[in-house]
Amino acid sequence: MTPSPPDIYFLHIPKTAGSSLAAMIRDAYPVQERLHVHQWNHIVRMDRDRIQQYRCYTGHFGTSFYSLLDRNIATITLLRDPCERSISHLLHAERDWERKLRGVWWIAPRWMRRKFRDGWTKPHTTSVMGNFQTRSLGVDVDLNPFLGKPSEKDYGFLLRDAQKGQTMEEILERAKRRLDTMAVVGTVERFSESLDLICDFLNIPAPETPPVENVAPGRSIQNRYRASGEFPPEYIAAIDAANEYDRQLYEYANQLMDRQWEKRRVSSKASV
Repeated sequence: MTPSPPDIYFLHIPKTAGSSLAAMIRDAYPVQERLHVHQWNHIVRMDRDRIQQYRCYTGHFGTSFYSLLDRNIATITLLRDPCERSISHLLHAERDWERKLRGVWWIAPRWMRRKFRDGWTKPHTTSVMGNFQTRSLGVDVDLNPFLGKPSEKDYGFLLRDAQKGQTMEEILERAKRRLDTMAVVGTVERFSESLDLICDFLNIPAPETPPVENVAPGRSIQNRYRASGEFPPEYIAAIDAANEYDRQLYEYANQLMDRQWEKRRVSSKASV
């Protein structure tokens, strides 16, 4: 008899192929055991006692989810090359604004695109979007004060407010320690390996074809913006400068993944 999957929190950092992975994870649990809420400002509308009733949680909650759960829970996450994730996040924001502005003054989307892309040289943008993965894992956000209060605030602003008084060096070390405690740490660039590790942990078979959801039109999770020529070198340099701590965390995540993968290899060899 195959054991049931453990209680799990998939800490989904935006633009890390998480939609593809989250759908697969949710399918491993009965529908009544999955929390069908994926944004922080939606979960705070729920009764706190009701939140405890589920076994499978997937969402853009960062560390804030732990402030609402009354038990320890196994956590998995995926990281992505910081430059690739940042550009993907930017393009998603552009598409979102273009949808909102459709039918309005025809020049607005072009103006908005320039505004977004110039933002990586502006401190007010990098304070919200820069080093986003490190801050998502290394900044503790308490959602209890927000319970029952409607908000449309972007999670990046919650992180910015909660990290006041902390240095990025402190946040990076806390993010590394958070990764150390996780059941599985994967990366987008090693998606197939990450998928195998996660399926092993959940006691479910790995899919023959990796799941793909919420990928930009005409792209795949293997595409690389850095090498596409779509963005000039100075723009790439600005993004790299705004994500120096994410780069360190990403390299650390790959080291953890190497160890997890080696442990899996040894275990598989021993069982033969």
